[in-house]
Amino acid sequence: MMGRIRNWLLSRMARRRLRKENGLHVPCDIVLRLPQYCHIAEDAVLGSGCRLMCGDSYMGKPTGFVPRIVVGKRFHATRGLSVQCANHVVIGNDVPIASNVTLIDYDHGIDPTEKNYLDTPLSVSDGIEIGNGVWIGENCLILGGVRIGEKSIVGGGQRRDPVCSSVYDRCGKPREDRQAVRPREEAMDTRR
Repeated sequence: MMGRIRNWLLSRMARRRLRKENGLHVPCDIVLRLPQYCHIAEDAVLGSGCRLMCGDSYMGKPTGFVPRIVVGKRFHATRGLSVQCANHVVIGNDVPIASNVTLIDYDHGIDPTEKNYLDTPLSVSDGIEIGNGVWIGENCLILGGVRIGEKSIVGGGQRRDPVCSSVYDRCGKPREDRQAVRPREEAMDTRR
């Protein structure tokens, strides 16, 4: 019970600090867990119901990682963004994220020989990196180890666990049916 009260107070103080220092509009229903590890640009917008949760321990034991959430300039999340971080989640500049998107850079242990899955340690990935200008559609799940390259589009309802690294790569296509999106100037040029 004391831990919940402490986290609630820390989250409330962090929201006030973000409002005062960065001039951010931070709705009162945003959850910030271990806010000292969250670095948010001054002109970022977080919609209602967003949760930025860093974890430096699991089941009372240290993870061995220092969590870090970095949000770039002109970032915009509408509502329901959930970021769960044990290593690092870096979101570039000019990134819009639609509602109900989840980013998780760790996984619970899945050793079947253990009596209980909660007894196995976390499997912490290399983190999540989202490049500048990436657009992420509604209801997406982005898992640890993902690198999404600059100007990529992740369509609504997608799960991202491979790497989407090339510019103009449309990652939201189902299965392996991905196509490159050419800049408008290239599409107009018929001499090639």
